[in-house]
Amino acid sequence: MYFFILQLSISDIVVITDIVPNLLHILLNNGGTITLTECINQFCFLCASEAFECFLLAVMSYDRYVAICNPLRYFAIMTSRHCVMLVVISWLFGFSSILIHIIKTPNLHFCGPNIIDHLFCDIVPLLELACSDTSVIHLVVYVMGIPFVLIPTTIIVMSYTYIVLTVLKIPSSTGRQKAFSTCSSHLIVVSIFYWTIFSLYIFPPDGITHSMSKILSLLYTVFTSFINPIIYSLRNKDIRKAEKETIQKTENNRTVVTDFFLLGFQISQCLRISLFCFFLVVYCGTICGNLLIITLVSITKNLHTPMYFFILQLSISDIVVITDIVPNLLHILLNNGRTITLIECINQFCFLCASEAFECFLLAVMSYDRYVAICNPLRYFAIMTSRHCVMLVVISWLFGFSSILIHIIKTPNLNFCGPNIIDHLFCDIVPLLELACSDTSVIHLVVYVMGIIFVLIPTTIIVMSYTYIVLTVLKIPSSTGRQKAFSTCSSHLIVVSIFYWTIFSVYTVPPDGITHSMSKILSLLYTVFTSFINPIIYSLRNKDIRKAEKETIQNIVMWLINK
Repeated sequence: MYFFILQLSISDIVVITDIVPNLLHILLNNGGTITLTECINQFCFLCASEAFECFLLAVMSYDRYVAICNPLRYFAIMTSRHCVMLVVISWLFGFSSILIHIIKTPNLHFCGPNIIDHLFCDIVPLLELACSDTSVIHLVVYVMGIPFVLIPTTIIVMSYTYIVLTVLKIPSSTGRQKAFSTCSSHLIVVSIFYWTIFSLYIFPPDGITHSMSKILSLLYTVFTSFINPIIYSLRNKDIRKAEKETIQKTENNRTVVTDFFLLGFQISQCLRISLFCFFLVVYCGTICGNLLIITLVSITKNLHTPMYFFILQLSISDIVVITDIVPNLLHILLNNGRTITLIECINQFCFLCASEAFECFLLAVMSYDRYVAICNPLRYFAIMTSRHCVMLVVISWLFGFSSILIHIIKTPNLNFCGPNIIDHLFCDIVPLLELACSDTSVIHLVVYVMGIIFVLIPTTIIVMSYTYIVLTVLKIPSSTGRQKAFSTCSSHLIVVSIFYWTIFSVYTVPPDGITHSMSKILSLLYTVFTSFINPIIYSLRNKDIRKAEKETIQNIVMWLINK
C-alpha cells in the first residue's frame, strides 16, 4: 500500500512541477509566450502522469480488495515483484497515452490566431487553433480516452463492490469500521480525482464557460496533487506514527558538535597577509575574466556557436566554484581560521561538488564538439543544433547535481562528537567524514563508486574523441591544415590536462605519502587555479575572442568619444 502511495506522490510531483512554475510566470506577466514544442512537452508530461494516476488508483483499489477479501494470502499475492510489475504497467499505459501527440501534433499547421485561452497547454484548446486536419488525433484521443477512464473505473467499482460485500459479512461493528478505515483515504482521493476528470473531459456540464473549465483543470492537476499527501498523512495512523518517530529520531540524533573550525594555513601573519592579497587579486581577476567571456559570447554574433556556448557554461561553472571557495578562504587567512556550521560546511562542499562534476561532463561534451567539428565538419551545424547543445548542458548539470544527493540525504544526519577541527582550506567531504563518530561506510562507498563513474565516463569520452580527432587530422595532407585543426583543440586540451591532473592527484590516484599541506595546495589548483587560468587560456589562445575583445573596446571608446 505504501509503495503505491509513494508512486502516487512521484506522479503528483511531476504534475505540479509541470503546471505551477509556468502558471506562476503567466500570473506575474499577465500571460506568457510558449513554443509549440514546449506546449506539446507540457501536455505530454501532464497526460502521461494523469493516465498513470488513473491506473495507479485502480491498482490501489485492487490492493485494498486483496487486503480485505483475501487477508491470509495478501503477502503471497502482493509480492514485491507483483507490485513493481503493476506500477510499470501503469506507467506504460501512461506513456502510451501520449504516443499520438508525439507523432502527429508536431506536424500540424497553425496559421493563426495563436492565443490559447487556458492556464496551461491542454490538447483541446491547442487543436482548436490548428488549420490542418485534426480528425485523426481527435478520434484517437476520444477512442483512447474512454478505455483509459473506463478500465480503471471498472476495476475500482468491482474492487469496492467485493470489499463492501465482504465487510458487511463481518459480525462486529468494530471490525467493519476498521476494514472500511483502510479504504477511506483511497476513496477520498479517487472521488476527487475522477469527479474533476469526468466533469472536465467525459461529461462536461452544459454551458461550461472558459473560466469554469480553467478552475476544473486546476482542481484535477494542482488541487489533487496538493490534497493527496494531506489526506494520506492526516488519515493514516502509520504515516503519522512514522512522522513522529522521524522527528524524535532527528532530535535524538542531533550532533553534539554543530560547529567546525577550518584551520587553513598555519603560517606567519606576514605570509598570511601576502596570501590574502594574492588570492584577492586572483578572485577579482577570475570573476572579471569569466564575466568578460560571458559578456563577449552573449553580445558578439560571431561567437554564437556551440563551442563558445560551452565556453560560456564553463565560465559560469568557474564563477560558482571560485565564489564558493575564495571569499571563505580570505576570511580564514585574515582571522587565522574560521568557525563554520555543519549546514554551511555541507552547502559549501555541495556547490563545489556539483560544479566540479558538471565541469567533468562539460569538458567531455566540449571534446565531443571538437570531434564533430573536425571529423564531421559538413554536418557540424546539423548535429550540434541549439537544442542539442542546451540538452547536453542540462544533462551535464543534472549529472553535477546528482553527485551531491548522497551528501544532502546522509551527511546532515551524521553524529559529530569531537574534535571539530578541519585541517583544510574549505569543507571537503573527506576531512569532514573523518570527524564523524557515526557510521560513514555507506557515504564512503557511494562517494567512491560515483567518483569513479564521474571521472571514468568523461575521461573515456575525451580519450575516444581525441583518438578519432588525431586519426582524422593525420589524414590531412597539408601540414598547415593539420596545424589549423589541432589549434582548434589546443585550448581545450590544456584545460582538460590541468583539471584532470589535479582531480586525479587529489581524489582518484593520490601520490604516496601526500601531506596535509600538499593536499591543500592540490585542492587550490583544481578549484582556484583552474577557474583563474581557464579564461586566460581561452582569451589568449583564441583569435575570435581576442577579436571580439578588440571590437568591444573600440565600440566603447567610440561611444565615449561621441558622448
